[in-house]
Amino acid sequence: MTATDELIEFSKYLFNETTIEDYAHTNQALRTCIHKSYYAAYHECKLLGDKLPQAENTNTGSHESLIRQLKNVPISSAGTKNNAKRIRTISLWLLQAKTLRCKADYLLDSEIDVREIEQHDINVRKILRDLPTIVNDLTPQQKTSNV
Repeated sequence: MTATDELIEFSKYLFNETTIEDYAHTNQALRTCIHKSYYAAYHECKLLGDKLPQAENTNTGSHESLIRQLKNVPISSAGTKNNAKRIRTISLWLLQAKTLRCKADYLLDSEIDVREIEQHDINVRKILRDLPTIVNDLTPQQKTSNV
């Protein structure tokens, strides 16, 4: 089992625990679900980002830089127009996941809604589903290069 798989499995476990009505730490468990699943998606996206041209440095954090890098991927680096479109879509899903992760980690007085987590889970699953296909579609040189 990979580290990404472990993060996702732990996130699922916590989410399932929160469905028990008498669970004492529901709010924290939901926040941790978001945190863990986001980082699973982020680290997998980072592996793809390491194979693509780096985003222009605009003094933003590593997460924002990765999202921008994926959003602005050139077709020539993505291999095909379709791959570039899929990578840009992943950047949107990752941005949505990051936004909810920031809410969960920093806006402690805000409510975490189960529907938000369900949509977050869908986005993370789509990211993890699509990334292997995208990497597989890269040319052999693109798969191994660290541009």
